[in-house]
Amino acid sequence: MASHLDEQSYSLVDFFEDDDFSETETFHEYTKLTRRNVVHISRRVEEIKGDRALLAMMSRSWKTYPGSAIVEFPPFKAPSVEFAEVVFHRRSISSLGRDFADAPVDMAQLGILLRMAYGPTARMQMPGGVQHLRATTSAGALYPTELYVAAFKVDGLAAGLYHYRPIEHQLETIRLGEGERARFSALSSYEQMCRTSSAAIVMTSLLRRTLAKYQHRGYRFAMYDCGAVVQSLYLAGTAAGLDTCALGGIYDDEVSAYLETNPVDEPVQLGFLIGPRTSGPTHLVEP
Repeated sequence: MASHLDEQSYSLVDFFEDDDFSETETFHEYTKLTRRNVVHISRRVEEIKGDRALLAMMSRSWKTYPGSAIVEFPPFKAPSVEFAEVVFHRRSISSLGRDFADAPVDMAQLGILLRMAYGPTARMQMPGGVQHLRATTSAGALYPTELYVAAFKVDGLAAGLYHYRPIEHQLETIRLGEGERARFSALSSYEQMCRTSSAAIVMTSLLRRTLAKYQHRGYRFAMYDCGAVVQSLYLAGTAAGLDTCALGGIYDDEVSAYLETNPVDEPVQLGFLIGPRTSGPTHLVEP
């Protein structure tokens, strides 16, 4: 550990200079784009583009739960709020030093959140069929991110675990039960914050959806996609009148077991908590 910090130090980097990050650095090396591997990636992309069947498979970038009970959202009504106001008022409640209100949110608010963050926005006719485009960007329009909703206190929605079906803007029921909040909260290092939230959204990545096209480079793309979804959830949640907070403190494999997903094929990436907004926006410092 360094004995002092230079004025030009980058945050805590110099202070903890003895830390070993070799595994992370190795991963970074393997996912670089180089003049050598770009040839292999380009060949794979061209192979896909030249095969109508592969294009059709690639255009269907979402999973479903056949036979599950479907829950419809109320008719969508876009919030009447300016984009600049949403951007400047977006906050994580953890940065405000408090928990959620332990009160319900409306089913309509949840619908606005999911529709504006990850719902369909356009359709394009492609050689392999129809390509559905969504509210959040994705590398190659492959959308490896899947969203699960753990509903704790949502007016109009039974407590339980659901999967978001983005193209139809519906929820697929995985299981129902009043104990979901306690069960989910125990899987986080921020247990109290979870216990006061109204619902949790869990993001996973179907990695092979992107790796199949972009190979190792696709792992970075999947991470970029997940980051884009997080910001979209923040902005959409702010517009819908919700308190929001991304949740990185989750025990990955335990959350996979909670979702009943494969931790290798579909690893958990991040949680996102919501609740009703209980106070006005923080004071903005004028530039």
